[in-house]
Amino acid sequence: AAAADAADDAADARLAATPGEIAVVAGENEPVKHVTHRAADGARFRVGATLDVEVVPAPCHTKGHVMFGLVGADGARIEALFTGDALFCGGCGAPFEGDAKDVARNFRALYHRCDEATLLFPGHEYSETLLLEYFGGSQPTPWAPAHFSALCHALQRARDCRAHDRPSVPVILGKEVLYNQHFASLHAAAAAPGGNPRPRTFA
Repeated sequence: AAAADAADDAADARLAATPGEIAVVAGENEPVKHVTHRAADGARFRVGATLDVEVVPAPCHTKGHVMFGLVGADGARIEALFTGDALFCGGCGAPFEGDAKDVARNFRALYHRCDEATLLFPGHEYSETLLLEYFGGSQPTPWAPAHFSALCHALQRARDCRAHDRPSVPVILGKEVLYNQHFASLHAAAAAPGGNPRPRTFA
């Protein structure tokens, strides 16, 4: 019983719908209709009996935009992140209520909160369209051979998936970071003297 109680306490907030109702969770500053629960940045809530979800702030597409991270069994690691309009495969949502600095900040925060194995579930599947922009001049083509190879593989994978009527998402953070140009500030930090946030990714 004590172990069960400890597991329950791992979630900062227990948001449960009464039988026959649906719980609609949104960030504190997002004007979402029919919201039943407002969750602060970093708060956690439980889905069903065992799934803990963490609210990860990402203001930019809208001022109140948040992502939802599925917390692992260890109570710390985010195994999957539902990014909404903060991140797409190869890009991000339009910064309607933010700017390029906000985009960069969100991508840095996302990267440092998660790890290379985290699965990313974007709110829209624009994979092929966005990845093609890196070959047409709309986006900067990755210069490092390993990064360019990762981009080519991602595009081929997206095309293969769609050709066989399969989704091209989720994508893996450790691969996405190699070619998505919105992670550029992380690459710049890695290249700076004495700065290498994750050598295995940015070497």
